[in-house]
Amino acid sequence: MSRPAIAVALGNIVLQDQLADALALQAEVEVVACRTDAELLVLLAGRTLAGVVLGPRLVGLERRVLPAVASAGVPAVLLAPPVAVGRHQARLAATSPELRVLPDTASTAEIRAALTGDSTPASTRPAGARRRAAVAATPEVEAPVPLRGRLVAVTSCGGQGCSTLVANVGFAYGADSP
Repeated sequence: MSRPAIAVALGNIVLQDQLADALALQAEVEVVACRTDAELLVLLAGRTLAGVVLGPRLVGLERRVLPAVASAGVPAVLLAPPVAVGRHQARLAATSPELRVLPDTASTAEIRAALTGDSTPASTRPAGARRRAAVAATPEVEAPVPLRGRLVAVTSCGGQGCSTLVANVGFAYGADSP
């Protein structure tokens, strides 16, 4: 069985890569950096995730991503600029009450604590009260039957970004293949 995974999709590639690297070093989970909302949606549809870290600049955040995260039942954290945390909490409280909004300056310990539902990050606990730094355990589910085959994507030169979207979906679909 594969390790649980955390998906990181911030809409800010530099910050996203830094956060993904930091989480991968400190967490006992696989960290998957999603460049687009389409990659994240493919992961949500085809894989059990232990958590999702989102950013307010992610395209399709409120229209596509948050509903998909809610329907998948995945713990989620939104990293927002410190001055906008309250505004994001107020706006998203009605539509995504399980979403935790943290400042984008939050430490990796705070992010992991938010994903596990722990109100006290590991870094602020007394040394004797430390617990294993892991993300919420994934529920036991029946393993899907692996599909073997070929994915063929055809686009035209319409200039709408369709070929990029198809390439991202194809890449994300093939990422789980052995």
